[in-house]
Amino acid sequence: MIHWQDLHHSELSVPQLYALLKLRCAVFVVEQQCPYLDVDGDDLVGENRHILGWHNDELVAYARILKSDDELEPVVIGRVIVSEALRGEKTGGNSFMAQTLASLRATLAGEGALSRRTGASAILLCAIRFCSGDGRL
Repeated sequence: MIHWQDLHHSELSVPQLYALLKLRCAVFVVEQQCPYLDVDGDDLVGENRHILGWHNDELVAYARILKSDDELEPVVIGRVIVSEALRGEKTGGNSFMAQTLASLRATLAGEGALSRRTGASAILLCAIRFCSGDGRL
């Protein structure tokens, strides 16, 4: 069973931050062989949130929600990851994205912005499907 956390960046502990950066590096830089600067300055600013999925004390799923101060800009869901060990277990397709979208709705509703950010154009999912093996989340 996966234990989900929805954390504002100010709520991240040092071990949680280390775990999410480690997972992102393992998947995006090493596994996908895409060398780039993952630490882009957006992790610890504004109202950005982090969705963490833990299984047996190991971070196995992660997504980042970037919220612009400009209410006309889309909210961006990015850095979406399911660890290699859990791919194909249907973790990503169902409970993971449901958790991420629930966090997004709660955040926007809490600030009264949900009615202003309606429709599919209000949320931007940034993901590149890595076509290795079956490519399943």
